[in-house]
Amino acid sequence: MRLVPAAMMLTLCGALLLAPSQASALEPDFPGSEVPALGLVAPALELRADLFSVSDLGSLVPIRQRAAAVQDPTELSMEERRKIQARLKLRRKMVPVHQALAFIAAGSIVAAEVVGVINDRAINTGTPTRDKIEDSLALHRVLAGVGTAAYLGAGVVAWTMPPGLATRKAENSKGKFDSGKVHRILSIVHGIAMGTVIATGILQANVAAGEDWEPIVAAHKISGFTAAGAIIAAGIVITAL
Repeated sequence: MRLVPAAMMLTLCGALLLAPSQASALEPDFPGSEVPALGLVAPALELRADLFSVSDLGSLVPIRQRAAAVQDPTELSMEERRKIQARLKLRRKMVPVHQALAFIAAGSIVAAEVVGVINDRAINTGTPTRDKIEDSLALHRVLAGVGTAAYLGAGVVAWTMPPGLATRKAENSKGKFDSGKVHRILSIVHGIAMGTVIATGILQANVAAGEDWEPIVAAHKISGFTAAGAIIAAGIVITAL
């Protein structure tokens, strides 16, 4: 019965974290891209079909048809420009929140893994005894809980974040390398790793005991460091490249 909550939690993680992250979209802050008053986007900007949803333009026309129909942003109505401008302002506020939660998650996961390795070594050697490392075991659980909560929070923020705009110049200058695609690939990697961390952690706490469960312990450690590394790499890719 105790494994039912584990399955529910893992399903929730998969639903939230394996979806493509809106945070992988290009940042909307382009110098000179805003025109005073109502002129939101200069002619150098174009709408990206993969970054905009139908609701963003207040239109029932399919996304790609709408994007193709509005190659020149000056064709947008003033109402559409106001809506896009409001969404970009909201996005600028949400991006730092997503980044902060992601790095809190990564730091907490690394700390939890280090404490977990120390605890595991103590349990295996018997020095110190288990009753003397209860505080350390509790610390591991707290750090793991903080990391998981921050990770889920970052995923929710990214999932609900308004999409961005891209410039033709920015797209053409990248050539074959697309930091957004790399970011999304890394998000899938750390999503799978986090799901594995949670599943193996619950198994360890409830049913895993003895040498037969050592592969579970090893998978828990590896997936934890993999998740943290992929989160940090995803942040570096989308921010610096």
